[in-house]
Amino acid sequence: LFLKLNINHKIIYMEVKIMQFFANCVYQGYESRPGVKDPSKIYTEVGLLDGLDQIRCSVEPSLIEKVLPGIPAFQKCKCTFEFNVRFNSLKLMDITPVK
Repeated sequence: LFLKLNINHKIIYMEVKIMQFFANCVYQGYESRPGVKDPSKIYTEVGLLDGLDQIRCSVEPSLIEKVLPGIPAFQKCKCTFEFNVRFNSLKLMDITPVK
């Protein structure tokens, strides 16, 4: 994925590797499980709803202990995601309950 920029009448192409976007979602919960290849490594995923679509993605480690336990299930939230184009992966970077 390339981004076309026009700076001082010069066209510059930049390769985009990580895209950040925002969405309003309904928080369902999170779960942690050991890795298949390395059972000592723990992977945590979060479940969110965006309309009728379900989103299941990895979570920024700082959110697991500090933020996620305090959010009740089915709470509407503002979410910040990072999409890594190179690895085709989605990661939840920030989540804030909407009151």
